[in-house]
Amino acid sequence: MTGPMDRWRDYDRTIISLGYDAARRERAAANAEDYTAKLRDGTAWRLFGQAIAKLGPMIAESGLAQDDRDLAEGHRYLLGLVAARIDALLYACGPDRPAFVRGMDDIIKIGLDNPDGINSFSARIDGHRRYRITGRAGGERYVEFVQFAAKGTLANHYLHDFAIGADGRFELTLDAQSAPGNWLQLHPDTQGLFVRLIQYDWDTPLTDLTIEHLGDGDTYECLTVPKPEWVGEELESLADTLVNEVAFWLDYTRSFAQAGDNRIASEQPLAVSGKSAVRAAPKGMFNLAADEALLLEFDPPDGLFWSVALGDVWFRSIDPSHRQSSLNGHQAAIDPDGRYRLVIAHEDPGLANWLDTAGHERGCMTFRYVKTDSRPPATATLVKFADLDRLLPDAPRVTPDERAATLAARARGFARRYAAPFTSRWSRL
Repeated sequence: MTGPMDRWRDYDRTIISLGYDAARRERAAANAEDYTAKLRDGTAWRLFGQAIAKLGPMIAESGLAQDDRDLAEGHRYLLGLVAARIDALLYACGPDRPAFVRGMDDIIKIGLDNPDGINSFSARIDGHRRYRITGRAGGERYVEFVQFAAKGTLANHYLHDFAIGADGRFELTLDAQSAPGNWLQLHPDTQGLFVRLIQYDWDTPLTDLTIEHLGDGDTYECLTVPKPEWVGEELESLADTLVNEVAFWLDYTRSFAQAGDNRIASEQPLAVSGKSAVRAAPKGMFNLAADEALLLEFDPPDGLFWSVALGDVWFRSIDPSHRQSSLNGHQAAIDPDGRYRLVIAHEDPGLANWLDTAGHERGCMTFRYVKTDSRPPATATLVKFADLDRLLPDAPRVTPDERAATLAARARGFARRYAAPFTSRWSRL
């Protein structure tokens, strides 16, 4: 029997991302008269509005909200998702002249956004064409290029595997056929490229990069005068996308929540990649009374990157810019016995590895492992907040001034991160 965690395969992630799609342009051309007529008589906009109207009840009836605060956050989540998908459509650049466009920030958050960097830059490309990426490397823990198609990830590439100049500058050629220098081999089915800029130290600069098509394509898709049938089809596709994507993420979240509260479930498929040899993200739900805390214990994973992050019941990060709601392998302090112990609690226990719930009684917790030698299972133990000092006598501690300094540094790092242009089109001006 197919379970909820298996149904991720039924979703087309490129349609969920929306933006430019050649097949949609073909559909618009083939049905131009119908789409134009729906614009003239208002049907296209009315149907779009009807799709929006379905979203609120989906949140209210999801079974995830425990109180009115959860409902309020759920509707904020919907506003952000709608805004993100409208932006994706309006700013989309096709494969003739692509550009990277950021999909999320510190307000618009979908699918437990990664607090440790920008993991939502994407560009529409075609696996049968030739492109060039140029830029200057920053100080991230890793920069990842992900080729994707309708049913998920096709290939992962890392900037540190390519030659980078002494001044940090680099140039990559993207082509299905071999190319001199830094060659990133395109899969023929590739329809898009995700870029993840992921930091360990939030004070390090981000990589700057642009993409160009080595062929015809003088005008960005988003700057062309639209045909009526394009807009009619876009409204129809956007309506379907919003309903399907909300259903997707609710389904995905409920699936790992079924394992029960205050435990990390066994490894599940990633939302975009499915099961991956490169990355994993075991998840669970915390549920804490005011006088409780959840103790997470695990061995250090060796490899490129690991982190733990908290989110609300809608699978969005709890504000990581002004709260310590996440920790990575650079930020977390290790205990004298060589193990990591992190504490999820509503109040600051004075422990270095505190994860702040921001008052959320229930929410999600996610481990992330990228190119690690192991994915050590974490034990989760529900304890009384008052017992933490007794249970963790040797755990690293911080003073109130040290905590304040840490939070101020997080806020500065986050602000610098999102000062980067929303789209790489603007970085060329």
